[in-house]
Amino acid sequence: MNEITTVLVRGMDSRKLATLRAAFKSHTQQRYQLLDDATGNIPQVALIEMDGVDAKHLWKEFRNQYPQLPAIMVSAFPQPGAPVPVLMKPIQLEKLFAILQRALSQPGTVPIDSPSEPITLKKAILADPQITSPGITPQDVSENPPRVQQFNLPETIEYFDTRHGLLSVLLEIKKQNTATMIKIAGQIALIAVPQNKKIFPLISMSIIQASCLNPSEKIATLAFTTGVYPKNIEPINFSSLLWQVSLWTSHGRLLNGINPNTLLRLRHWPNLTRLAEIPDAMRIAALWTRHPANLQLTVRMLNIPPQHIFDFLAASYSIGILDFPESPGETPIDITQSTPTQPRGGLLMRLLRKIAGIK
Repeated sequence: MNEITTVLVRGMDSRKLATLRAAFKSHTQQRYQLLDDATGNIPQVALIEMDGVDAKHLWKEFRNQYPQLPAIMVSAFPQPGAPVPVLMKPIQLEKLFAILQRALSQPGTVPIDSPSEPITLKKAILADPQITSPGITPQDVSENPPRVQQFNLPETIEYFDTRHGLLSVLLEIKKQNTATMIKIAGQIALIAVPQNKKIFPLISMSIIQASCLNPSEKIATLAFTTGVYPKNIEPINFSSLLWQVSLWTSHGRLLNGINPNTLLRLRHWPNLTRLAEIPDAMRIAALWTRHPANLQLTVRMLNIPPQHIFDFLAASYSIGILDFPESPGETPIDITQSTPTQPRGGLLMRLLRKIAGIK
């Protein structure tokens, strides 16, 4: 029997860990296991999630603890100057195992090319009868007891406006469908080519993130007419960047024009394997793709922090899959009003409201 390789993972939630377990279980040529499942073992290689807000601190903390351990960064975005191989999302099984082998045998090598017929981790989930999909939740795969805290909408909701900042610029470029250069603080930062669903980042993602968090940041645009794209720069999927920028802009706030009674529905399921992580995204998507629901109902039924729902709402709106009757950008409706502005819906919605305790 092959020797088992122990993998240390940092920055991934219980759902991703369950996905890795399914992937490792499906691999027969070389056996892998998570360090969390092998108490007392010494890790032989590490996977570090780099898409979180505290990714830099996470990496520094990891390297301080394991200065010599072979490691792989996992990200949906290019990592210029990365000191270790980078495994790009969406993760493919062949690529995952090949890069693990390469990191173990030749630390510091560059990422490998994608196979022609990738097997995604989503397929691994579907192949494992112990994991449900697409409604998988952290509670389904965690050994920890379910959380007992009851979440509620805050009495005062903080809003953000899509008419300002980088998100506004990207949404307008998507609407106009015209190749455009974007300048941040006087520096050309991005070349957006919506016709090809690509965008070229010319600066680090940390600077772009800082711009999203600073509503007063000066953003300007110029027509991109040369048609000559930057060399040696990996383009990002336009929708993936829109999704990420909306998360940085939202930062747990609610999109202007939405109120607790606004009925929300997804036109179709988002491809979450290609998009930045949002806690509880699968649960929210599962609800909103099946039945229209307002924020009050969503929080009551799913019992998750409202900030996660606000972020998912903003991201879904940015890529054009969110349906609701009101237009973002208008002054938000007073959430203290006693009379809902939305219709009460049919029998199913009335039953759901009754279950959730919403009159």
